[in-house]
Amino acid sequence: MRRKQLFTLFLCSLVQFTMGGSVAPLLPVYLARLGIDPAASGFYFTLGFLAIAAGAYSAGWISDRFQRRREPIFVSALVGLPAMYLMGQVNQIIPLTILTLLTWFIGGLVVSTLSIIAGLFAEPHERGRVFGVIAAAQSGGGIIGGFARGAIVDRWDFATLFIFIASLELMLMGAVFLVEDKQMAITTEEQPAARLPFMTLSLWLLFIAFVLANAASSGTGLGRALYMNALGFSATAISTTGAIAGLVTLPLSFTLGWASDRLGRKSVLMAAFTVVVLGALVLVAASMLWQFWLSTALLAVVGTSMGVGTALVTDLAPPEARATAIARFSATPWIGAAIGFGQTGLLMANLDIQTTFMVMAVVALIGTLLVSLIGLRKPMPVPTLS
Repeated sequence: MRRKQLFTLFLCSLVQFTMGGSVAPLLPVYLARLGIDPAASGFYFTLGFLAIAAGAYSAGWISDRFQRRREPIFVSALVGLPAMYLMGQVNQIIPLTILTLLTWFIGGLVVSTLSIIAGLFAEPHERGRVFGVIAAAQSGGGIIGGFARGAIVDRWDFATLFIFIASLELMLMGAVFLVEDKQMAITTEEQPAARLPFMTLSLWLLFIAFVLANAASSGTGLGRALYMNALGFSATAISTTGAIAGLVTLPLSFTLGWASDRLGRKSVLMAAFTVVVLGALVLVAASMLWQFWLSTALLAVVGTSMGVGTALVTDLAPPEARATAIARFSATPWIGAAIGFGQTGLLMANLDIQTTFMVMAVVALIGTLLVSLIGLRKPMPVPTLS
């Protein structure tokens, strides 16, 4: 892949993840200040993450059907700008939920479409590195959003935060047309092949493992934000957890992608998922800010491992099914987040917070075990420079 193409994909992804990283970690606090209880908050996030999953899933169909990928991103940003602004103007759960569903559906579609473009251009020997760079945008967005969101809310208010986020849509609208695109014609005879990857045991195990790991990470994130709010931490302090996690995981995105090209995707994924288990366990006894920083950094590793997972899906899927495979895999974090937030809200309503964190650790452990059952696959050969 050309460096210009990779940089532009990274830039577009960075803008999108900065929008998400600026608002999502503080939404539990925003809902709490609106008088929404934890159970209702969990249901709200469940719907929101299902909307992201639907957006990610639909990106594959749109990509294959119209063979145009930049235009849907532009239209999504155009619609997202006023919708994001309005999120800061409402103070009731129903209109806020409707706007959240719209903006998060758009976000899922944009992120998945950018991954599809990367998959179409990345060569086999560089897929780990390419998707590692794309995954680094998530950490970068967490850093920018983490330092910006708390300061904006503490100095001004949530309405100002949503204005800041809406303005980022303008950057995405301008940057997306710098991305190269190409057509992948799919004939009628190739349609059955497009469904083939989802009939393999390895891909089912991979998909389910990522759903579980993200359920544990997202559910624990909801519990952490509410727990810190209950302990009296400020919005700035709560926001710094995401920024610190981004600083720690940013180099990991490149490292994991590079390692998966040479050591194999499975071993790298198992190590990453094990770290998520540890991140949930740290919160069981957490009471100081640095402990919440540590836990958030460990839990964020599952996000950086998405690049490795996407590279593995790209390895396994035939070219004519690649867009569909990547789009459906891109939905796994959000399906997991929907499950995690929904179950965490119910668990916190019936159990103490420490027990809730332990349950999340067990869920992540099951995901790790599923990865271990994936069939062994040799790493892609890396060409040497003579």
